[in-house]
Parts: sequence; structure tokens; C-alpha cells
Amino acid sequence: MPRKKFAQQAKRGNREHPLRRILRMNLRNRRVELGVTQLQLGDRVGTTQQYVQQLEDARQDNVPNLYLLHDLAQELGCTAADLLSPKRFEAGVAADDDLRVHRRKVT
Repeated sequence: MPRKKFAQQAKRGNREHPLRRILRMNLRNRRVELGVTQLQLGDRVGTTQQYVQQLEDARQDNVPNLYLLHDLAQELGCTAADLLSPKRFEAGVAADDDLRVHRRKVT
């Protein structure tokens, strides 16, 4: 489905774009897994706790730019691709060793 068409349907049906949902869930799950607060993560990447909260909130339509996505991934010990991969960080599933193996396969 073309991007513009999906965006129009999403507005009408109030649906969240699948990639947005994946990013939101992976960001939150990885942050919680590492025991990092929204405030700590925001400080480390040069943004606010409120913005991190908005990124994790399904009711918001915020998407980080590529530079911030890269910084978030670095602070969370993963890659931007990891944050955009479906079910990459299900609650308690991903471990640091698992990430290292995954990165070797990708690169």
C-alpha cells in the first residue's frame, strides 16, 4: 500500500502505522530491560523525558529523526535496525549476547 494512502486511512481509522508501533514497543522494552528511565535516556541523547515518553506513547504521532534514532540505539546498546525489527525486544527476550550475535549476522 502506498505510504500516502496508508497515512490517509490511518487518520480516518485512527490506526497506528506498523513501523511506528514496532519502534515504540522496541524502544520501551529495551529501555526497561536495561533499567534506564525515560529521564536518563533523554539526558543521554540530548532530549527531554517528555519527548522520550511521547516516542513510547501510542497516542502521540512523534517519530525521531535519523540522528536521534541512531543516538537512541547507541545508548540502548543496539542498532537502529534492531529498534525497527518486529519483536526484536519482546519483554525480557533480548540479551546483550543475543545482540552481538545478531549484529555479526547483519554486518
